[in-house]
Amino acid sequence: MKPIEGTFILEGLVQGPVPDARDGTELLGRFAADVIRNHLPLTLEVTGGQFSLLADGQPHPCSDFNPKPIPGCIQQALEQLLTLLPPQDRLLVISTLRSREFQPGTVQQTLYSIVAPGQVQVQTRESPADVILRSNLRTQLMKRRLMIGGLTVLALGIVAKVVDFKPWLHRVGTSLKLQPPTVIPEDTAAMAEGITATAIIGEMLEITLTRGPQWEALLQTPPTEPDWTKHLAATALHRGYALVILLDASGKTIRSQTLDLEPLRSAQTCIVSISLAKYEVVSAVKVRP
Repeated sequence: MKPIEGTFILEGLVQGPVPDARDGTELLGRFAADVIRNHLPLTLEVTGGQFSLLADGQPHPCSDFNPKPIPGCIQQALEQLLTLLPPQDRLLVISTLRSREFQPGTVQQTLYSIVAPGQVQVQTRESPADVILRSNLRTQLMKRRLMIGGLTVLALGIVAKVVDFKPWLHRVGTSLKLQPPTVIPEDTAAMAEGITATAIIGEMLEITLTRGPQWEALLQTPPTEPDWTKHLAATALHRGYALVILLDASGKTIRSQTLDLEPLRSAQTCIVSISLAKYEVVSAVKVRP
């Protein structure tokens, strides 16, 4: 599919040693949470003494960063990451991150590398690209809807000459109006039973959050907790927000956004409502620290 005007894609990863500090993993967890809150699609993974920040490779709106330039925001995030490491470990960090930002007729490609003496190097170039303009996209969608609507009316007109389906239409219209919202699958395994969720699709996406059986236990989890899943879940509960990822029917990410957990401090249950664009067909959600 051709890229759409005003979107960007971040690809690649960043790898390096976990900071030697006693709370090194917690520092990385906080950094990853800040990155997500600032709309950079990077997911943290820790294996042994190494960490990885993985880009999702999906299109995201550039408007999340306005008026700041996207390469500058990514560079700033990487520089902040390097400050978590002692100078001798910064050269052990490897970055293959690259971003592509699409504007009318052009794509801005940027490469982010770590060079001596442990600094972020940014290389950017622009080149021509076949980009779908948002105005054209809206026009195409409108034409498609009009064409489908016209064909539907034509077909109904032909059938109406031989079939009296007014009673049937009345029954169908009534049943559609009374059709309840649909419950869709949710995945909160990464929250280590700190919270549970129920996701319902109606006019918008409504996620009902409930304190899980491990809510109180996770709030008492020490910073040195060796179980990484529990550690990240506890960090999310303490800071008061998590990440919700919206998925389509094939399991691909549509988009992600922060999920406010603060209301659960004073109530057993809370409801979070998320507005959806018409083209966002959500089939499942994941909740991540």
